[in-house]
Order: sequence, then structure tokens, then C-alpha cells
Amino acid sequence: MQNPKLGVLTGEFKVQGNGYDPQTANANFKGNIAEITLNNYNYHNLNAEGNIANKNYKIKLTLQDPNLDATVAANGIFSGNLPTLHLKATIDSIKTMPLHFTSTPVFYHGDIMGDFQNINPDSLNGNLVVSNSILVNNGKRITLDSVKIIAEDTVDNQSLLYKTDFLSASINGKYKLTQLASVFQKAMDPYFSTTSGKDSVKTEPYNFTINAHIINNPTLNTLMPELTQLKPISFSGRFVSDSGWNVYLKSPHIVYGTSVIDSLNLNAETKNGSLAFNTSLRRFKSGSSLNVYATTLYGKIKNNNIDFTVNIKDQNSKNKYTVNGQLDKSNLNKYIFSLSP
Repeated sequence: MQNPKLGVLTGEFKVQGNGYDPQTANANFKGNIAEITLNNYNYHNLNAEGNIANKNYKIKLTLQDPNLDATVAANGIFSGNLPTLHLKATIDSIKTMPLHFTSTPVFYHGDIMGDFQNINPDSLNGNLVVSNSILVNNGKRITLDSVKIIAEDTVDNQSLLYKTDFLSASINGKYKLTQLASVFQKAMDPYFSTTSGKDSVKTEPYNFTINAHIINNPTLNTLMPELTQLKPISFSGRFVSDSGWNVYLKSPHIVYGTSVIDSLNLNAETKNGSLAFNTSLRRFKSGSSLNVYATTLYGKIKNNNIDFTVNIKDQNSKNKYTVNGQLDKSNLNKYIFSLSP
């Protein structure tokens, strides 16, 4: 096992039983790691115990380190088709800076509960809840509401929901979770490719929708103290393997520090062998140096060429500037940008 971040390990383990295959193994184990070095930090007092028999497993981990105090208990069934997981974890405290996770002091406490009838990511079924969360960032204390992840898998449909007190996002339809990154990459590649295509992963047919919403909330204000105004932001999209995709974003009003964004709208969809896009905003202001009104950016993307038009009006809706432009990509490392009035 070669890991440049993993150092010396000092511990004692006792394993009794037979079998190496989780489907047939029957064993008990118990261990204590007095010290282990990971990411240039020496962790202390890690205890683990558990057993497996008849495909049923049970594990308990406790870590009592000055900078990470946690308990994790898990059990379930190893199965080729329906591996299950029941999880209960308490992060009593984690201090990220001494562990070299962050460069500034961050403290976290919270509870995690999970109940999954299937943990196969492509047929995920169950829920995960993070609750009683307290985050202290640079001395600022933030109490967070529950974070929920709910996954459902049926014969005809899959769904995945992520929900916090200020953000909700969902995906619904037919898809493979492990293939989504390739789906999004391939959605763009026919129009403007950023990859060589040699490492492309084959994807199965899909048909799904994505929806996301952000609302103003005290927790969000605490995380982003310069955010003083935010009207609900919405995002939606649909991706179909044999007919293309479309996305839509609407952001009515944001005030962040000295910046203002009014009525931002974005629409993009595949049509007639190209990707058409249209973006507009009523006003963009950044401090006292930049103040732009009634701006639109629209065009189409096809054959590694972006053909676009920018139009900017004044505050009385009179045309101020109109610029046409193109961005061509002849190969992976060569781009040609041109403008015309």
C-alpha cells in the first residue's frame, strides 16, 4: 500500500474466523491503533471491532484524538444485488486546521444517520440525515438545520434529493449516477469539445430532469455575510440521450457587498444540430466603477465554433453597443477569438 500521505502505523489487531469473500466469510475482529500518521498529523486512539457472518456485517469505530473525536456504528448485509447499510455516527468534534484540512481554524460537531436498502450508486435507495450541526469558522458560530439526502429507485424511475434550509436540488428520471459526469461532458462535446474523446466512458440511455432552488436564509447569510439581498434562484434542465438537452436559470435579484445583479436569465437548448443560448440581465453593478444596463448575450455553438452577439443598452433602453464575435477551436490547444462591430 503506497500512499505518500500515510505514515507510520502502530497498533494491535486480533482476527478470528475464516474466509476472505464477504459473501461467505465468517469472522470477528478487534483492533486498537495507538498511533497513525496521515497527512502529516499523528492520530491517536482509534479502536475498531466488528463481525461478519452469513453476509451480515457489523462494525463499530471510535476515535478519541484531541482534534478528532468521533464514533461510527454501521451494520448491513453484503449482497451482490442489494447491499444494505444502516449508519449512526457522531462527530463530537473535529478541528480541521491541526489536521491540515484547512488553513484557517474550523470546528464542526454533528450527527449522521443513514438507512439504505441499497448502496449501489446506480440503484441507490435510502436516506441520509445530518443533524445537530454546529460549525465554527474563524470564531464565528453557525448552527445549521438538517441536511437530507433521499434516494429512491424503482423499476421505472430513479430520484435523488438534496435538501438544506436554503438549498434544494433534485434529479429525477432514468440515469446512472456513476455516469452523470460523462453524460454532462458528452452533452457539450458534440458542439464544443474540450476533451480528446480517447477516455470517453460509454453511457447507457438516459432521460432525466434536474431542478434546484436557492432561497435567502439566516444560515446562508451567516455563511456569506456580504449577501444582503437575494430573491429565490431557480434552475431547471432536462437531458435525453436521443433528443438533446436544455437548461434554464432565473435569478431575479442579488446584492452582494457592493455588487448588484438584477433579473439574470439564462436559457440554452440543443436545436437543429447546434446549441443555442440566450442570456440577459437588467442591470449589473460593481461598486462605483461599473454599471451596466439591459445586456443580452445570445448565439449558437456548433462544430467547435461559438458565434455570439452582445447588446448593451443604457438605462433608458436605448442601444449603446452591439458587438458580434466568434471563438473557434481548431484543436485541443488552439483557440481563435475575433470581434466585429
